[in-house]
Amino acid sequence: MSLKEVSIRWNSTLHMIARLSEQREAIAEYAFNKRDFTLTLTDDEWDMIDELIYILNAVEDISKLFCASGISTVIPYSVSLHKLISHYSLKAKNDDVDNVRTRLAESISKRFLPKLEQK
Repeated sequence: MSLKEVSIRWNSTLHMIARLSEQREAIAEYAFNKRDFTLTLTDDEWDMIDELIYILNAVEDISKLFCASGISTVIPYSVSLHKLISHYSLKAKNDDVDNVRTRLAESISKRFLPKLEQK
C-alpha cells in the first residue's frame, strides 16, 4: 500500500518516500509487466530519494527527542543535527537534495542556535 503525503505533517513526506523506496522492485516489475517504463524513476532519482530519506530520518529522530525533552536537551541536539546536516553537503550528489539540506540547516540555525547564545 502506498502512503500519501499530508501537508500538515512534514514527516509524512519522509514516510511516503521511504515507502516508495521500499517498493522500488515492485514498481520496476509492474512497469516491466505493463511495458510502461514512464512509471519508473531513473537511478539518479532513486539516489536523490535515498539521500532525502537519510537527511529526513535524522531530522525526524531529533524531532522525536525534542518533543519529549526540555530546552537543556534540545539545544545540544540542535547543535548536533545542525552539524550533521551542514556537513552532509560533502556527500550530496544532487543539487536539489543539497538545497533541501541547506534550507534545513538554516532553519535549525535560526530556530535553535540563538538560544545557545542566550545561555
